[in-house]
Amino acid sequence: MALIFHVDGALNFSEIEDLGGDQTALYHNNGQFLSPGLKVSIKVFGDWWLNLGGFGAFTATNQGAAGSVSVGLAYNLQK
Repeated sequence: MALIFHVDGALNFSEIEDLGGDQTALYHNNGQFLSPGLKVSIKVFGDWWLNLGGFGAFTATNQGAAGSVSVGLAYNLQK
């Protein structure tokens, strides 16, 4: 079993506004976010692993922000 602390994010150091994005901020370059989370990998059988994760959404500016949960299945190719 493995427990992984993962942080994903983007920091903005620019003051330039992208006027082409209008009110949607779809192509807005003045955005930033921080998303910490925990991921657990559990060996279920043979070389197969089950991955479970949960991530938060903090300090989002001009970005979509929502918490997320992930479930995955992995196979170890390294022998």
